[in-house]
Parts: sequence; structure tokens; C-alpha cells
Amino acid sequence: MRVGSFLIILTSLVLSGCYSEQTLFNLSMAENIRKTSDERIFVTAGDGLYEVTRNENQEWVPVLIYESEDECSYFAGMAELNGWLFFVCAVQEGFNFNGASFQNSGMLMALSLSAGNVESVLALSGYQFANGMDAVVEKNILLLADENFLAQGGVTKLVINFDSDVPAVEEEVYHWINDEHEVYAANGVRVIGNDVYLTDIGYLKRVPIDDDWIEPGPAQEIYKRYSVFDDIDVYCDGLLVTDFVQGKLTYVSLDGAYVKNVLSGLTSPSAVLANASPLIEGGILFTETAGLIPNGGNRLALGVPQFGQAWDCSKR
Repeated sequence: MRVGSFLIILTSLVLSGCYSEQTLFNLSMAENIRKTSDERIFVTAGDGLYEVTRNENQEWVPVLIYESEDECSYFAGMAELNGWLFFVCAVQEGFNFNGASFQNSGMLMALSLSAGNVESVLALSGYQFANGMDAVVEKNILLLADENFLAQGGVTKLVINFDSDVPAVEEEVYHWINDEHEVYAANGVRVIGNDVYLTDIGYLKRVPIDDDWIEPGPAQEIYKRYSVFDDIDVYCDGLLVTDFVQGKLTYVSLDGAYVKNVLSGLTSPSAVLANASPLIEGGILFTETAGLIPNGGNRLALGVPQFGQAWDCSKR
């Protein structure tokens, strides 16, 4: 189908109120989504890092960029910094002595967006579920979440040096944000100004940071629900939050004053990309991983948030 025809059909369905979401393609253990500064879209999954493209029949397809034979259990969070797409190659191969984390948690990798080579950046250790990532571009900082369900997780700060041909870790502050800041199992991470927004089991929290990005302050609760939140993305002066357990995509304003479920009936939604244009127009992208409902999930989908006629982005 031509792009123009697809958009006409999509628009008519949205206006008629019949359309909410559709599968772009199936992908086992689809996990994270990122759009890069050169307007490419990447997805991580159980067996590798993929780029979203169209084939000769104008069908959306995943193109494998990087895979591993046996060194990775799954691929997780992504973030772009200085022309490199960083991503997590995660390993789960037996708990360490305290039962809270893995001695070998995998590897932080980086894809050169210009040359296409993939480099190993940092061996990860001491994480239970290394996942969500975001970048502080002006400081060359990566933030990497550790979703630890025994309440011993946090967010690690990595200062990246780009002086050589490949990125290198100049400083690692393990669990820079932690239980002292009232964060216990961080997963999704997004930086907005000098604030770090993150999911923490059934909480959406904001952690204020000083101007030099040295000291985090105590976390402030924005919104809570008896569920498990996964990833987040910035949307319309707020955040879209994936609810892994309840199968919802929820919009939360940055102050928590306005909350609305904008997509429901999903199967273990994992990550969300609010702005997929210009590659994909007419909605937001989200992943569903292998989750809680048999024979469901494992896909990349396009959805149209259902805000209702009273929605006005400029007032939220």
C-alpha cells in the first residue's frame, strides 16, 4: 500500500472513532523504541537490535542490525549520544550471593549512526534488570536504570568520553540514584531539563538534579497506581507511560494533575515512542513484549491516543 493511501485510510478510521491500534510487524520480546537525530527508528528485542524500514511491497519490516549468538539473554534500553546509539545487551545467568543482582549483567553496546559499526562500551555487573536509558547531551552523560524487584535498584550515571574513535566510559557512578533518594526499582527514564522522570514499579517519579549534574535530590511522587509501569516518553507537556500489568498506555501531565488512559486492552506494553514522524505518521508507536497473556504481545504497533474531544494539548 502506498504511504498516501495508508494515511487516508488511517485518518478516516480515526475520524470515525473505529481505530485505536494496529500491528506493524511481529517481533519476539519486543522491548524498547528510539528515534535518532537522523530520524531513523530502532527497536530492541529478544535476539537483537533492529531498524524499522519498509520493504519493496511497502510493508513495515524489522531489519536486524546487531545480534549475538549466546552472550545476551535479551536486548533492552537505548539512548543516543554524540552520533552513537547506545543499547543494553543483557544477561541473566544466575544470581550472586545476595540474590539481588547478577555478577555478569551483560554489556553496554554502541552503534555508530554514521559508520554502522557496533562497539562494546562497558561490561555491566551488579544489575538485576538493566533496561531504561536516557542521555544528558550537553554533559555527555548516560543514565541507565536497574529494575530490581527486591527494592535494591536505581539509576547509574555514566560519563562518556568521545576523544578516540569509539566511546569510552570516563566515570561510572553505580546506582547514582538509589533508595536514599526513594527510588527502588527504576525502569523507564527520561531527562527533562534538570529533572529525571522515571518509573518505579507502580510509581511515576521526578528526581531533581543540581545544575552540574552531580547531586540528585529526593524523588517526588507524580502519580501512582497498583500496577507495574515500564517505559515512558515525553508527549504534549507530559509523559506517556506504559502499564505492563494492566495493559494500558496512560498520559500523565508533568505535575500529575491530569491523568488519562489513552489506549487500553494491550498485552504487556513495554515501550512507547510519542513522535515517529516523518518515517511513520498518524499516531504513536509502542511495543508489546512476551508478557502476561498467552499468544499475545511480541509486536511493534501503531496506535492513536484516545484523548476525547475536550483534549487541548496547549492547556495540559
